[in-house]
Amino acid sequence: MKVELPLKCGLRFYYDPSRLTATPPLTSGPLRDGPDVSWVVSHIFKHELGGDSQGNYGACALFTVANWVEIMTLKKISDDACINLYKKTCSALGRGDEGLTFHEAVDAAKGAGWLPKTLNLKFISDLSLLFSQPILGGFHVTDAFVDIAPSGCLDHTAKGGDYGGHAMLIVANGTVEMFRDNGPQVQCENSWSKECGYRGIVVMREDLFRDLVREMWVLQ
Repeated sequence: MKVELPLKCGLRFYYDPSRLTATPPLTSGPLRDGPDVSWVVSHIFKHELGGDSQGNYGACALFTVANWVEIMTLKKISDDACINLYKKTCSALGRGDEGLTFHEAVDAAKGAGWLPKTLNLKFISDLSLLFSQPILGGFHVTDAFVDIAPSGCLDHTAKGGDYGGHAMLIVANGTVEMFRDNGPQVQCENSWSKECGYRGIVVMREDLFRDLVREMWVLQ
């Protein structure tokens, strides 16, 4: 699926815009130890939680937080609810459709009653906590996102492109059967509709993931 990227990205990086070119936050070692872990079939597909669409709004951070809530509570949050809360939050912050940080999105979700007020974001540098919860991920969007295959695979041959920051929920790490020969993969729940990727899920090799990821957070 061809994607009009400038209209779909909206993550405001927590630290500063230089996060786009900064060294990714990952440790130099393995992303995670232990067996494969996935929230895709057991939660997203089983309970029909995926395929959300942020439309042309820069609401990806809020959609990612909503997706986290859906997986952890199995309660569906509609696209309209996310977009309306996004508009309300941007207005309260005195800005237009310019995106949110994860902190702003989490605060909005707490105010809407989607999240307990006791939960807070914790910055992480690997995927070791993926077994206990999906992980909020902030990505530098490049031409790898322009032509996403029906299987969900990003374009690993694309070079260049700088379309800003985008939020996705990291939901799996390990072997994906159709990509078994390419080693471990990372799967993310996106918010560009169920037609983008495989039922709204995108997949990338660990090396591309390391190149693109700029922030990772859990809620504790």
